[in-house]
Amino acid sequence: MDKMEGAIPGATRSWYSEIKNNYNYQTGTGSGVIGHFQAVVWKGETKLGCGLNIKPNDGTYVTAHYAPPSHTSMDKAKLAPEQVKPRAQPAPECNILSTQRVDCFGESATEAQKVPFVTPELCTQSGCCYDDMFMSEKDVWFYNAGRTWCFKKKGAGGSPTQQPTSQPPIGNGDKCFANSCYKFNQAGKTWTENQNSCKGEGGNLVSMETEAEWQFVNSEIQKITLPGVNEWHIGLKKQGDWKWVNGTPLTIKKWQRGQPSEDGNAVVMSKDYPPGSRGLFNDLPGLYPKPFICEIPKPSA
Repeated sequence: MDKMEGAIPGATRSWYSEIKNNYNYQTGTGSGVIGHFQAVVWKGETKLGCGLNIKPNDGTYVTAHYAPPSHTSMDKAKLAPEQVKPRAQPAPECNILSTQRVDCFGESATEAQKVPFVTPELCTQSGCCYDDMFMSEKDVWFYNAGRTWCFKKKGAGGSPTQQPTSQPPIGNGDKCFANSCYKFNQAGKTWTENQNSCKGEGGNLVSMETEAEWQFVNSEIQKITLPGVNEWHIGLKKQGDWKWVNGTPLTIKKWQRGQPSEDGNAVVMSKDYPPGSRGLFNDLPGLYPKPFICEIPKPSA
C-alpha cells in the first residue's frame, strides 16, 4: 500500500532503526551486538516500542520501551523556536528560526519541491537558502531524521519569479542498452507517482530482466555523485510474488543481505547504502519519496 488509511495509522508515526556494532557488510557477520528497534509514537508524545538484540555466543534478547507523554514545562521549552538550531549555519541572509520556515516554491510546488524533501540544488536554483536541520515534528513522520529545509531569503516578497518546476533528469533518455533507454530522475515522489511519471513518457520504472541489464543500470548509478541520492525506485513490486511492472517474474536475485524483509511492497536499488550493497535491492513502503529510473523503448532508427 502506498497510503496509510484508518484512524489508528493516521494517529501514529513509526520508524525502524538498526545498530550494528563491528559489523562486516561484506560478509554479513559481526562480533558485536546487533540491535533492531521498532518504535511506534502515539501523536508524537507517548512512545512505545520493542527491540531485538542479538549477541554473538550469548543468544537473542527481546526488549520493550515505554515513555509516557511529556507535560513538563522544561521538556516543552526544548521545542521552542530559539532552541532549534541548524546542523550547519545557513547563509546570513536566510531566515533560520523554526517559526519562519516556509515553502520556497509556493502553492504550485511539486512534492519534490516541498519541505523537507527539497534538495539543496533545487533550493539554491530558486534563489532561496537551505540548511540541514534535525527536527521531530508532526509533519516529519518518517524515520525522525534530518532533512534539508528550504527558506526564503530575508526580505523576499513571495516566491521567485523564475523557479524550476522539476529537476531535469540525469541523462535525458540517452543512456541506452539493448532495446531500451533510461532516464535517471533526481527529483522523485512516491513509487506510484514515479511509475505514473514514467508512463507519461511512454515507459515504466525500470525492469531489469537480465544480469547484463542490471550491470548496465548499476554502472550508470555509480557514476552519479549527487548529495543525498543513494536509493532509486525501480519497477519491482510485490504482486503475490515479486514481479517487474512489465509483468515479468523476478529472475535475477540482487537483494541486500536480509532482504526482502517485508518492510513494504515497493523496491529501491542502492548506489552503495549500506556500504557493500552496490546495486542491490531493498523493499520499502512505496510512499517514501525517492529518485527513480525510467525505462523507455529505444526509438527505431
